[in-house]
Amino acid sequence: MKKAGDSPEREPVPGMKVGEDVALRQARLRQIGRVKAELEAREQARYEAELQEYDAKLAKRQEREQKSGNKLGGKAPKHRNLDREIATR
Repeated sequence: MKKAGDSPEREPVPGMKVGEDVALRQARLRQIGRVKAELEAREQARYEAELQEYDAKLAKRQEREQKSGNKLGGKAPKHRNLDREIATR
């Protein structure tokens, strides 16, 4: 006696095309992978730009401290930690 799943020609649910559904889902997964890679590349570029900005602020602050000879008041600029943000997602 054959099981219903043994026959490749028989549809598990009338009107459902399993092969087409699987192909559609695989195409969606590929698209998600491409978009995810693009978003990660954008995030990396943004992070690098912010890091350069942070380095410039820090250098400017150190230069002002050296000119005045005193430590500047207020909080020092902080840069975000990308590794920590990714780990919390």
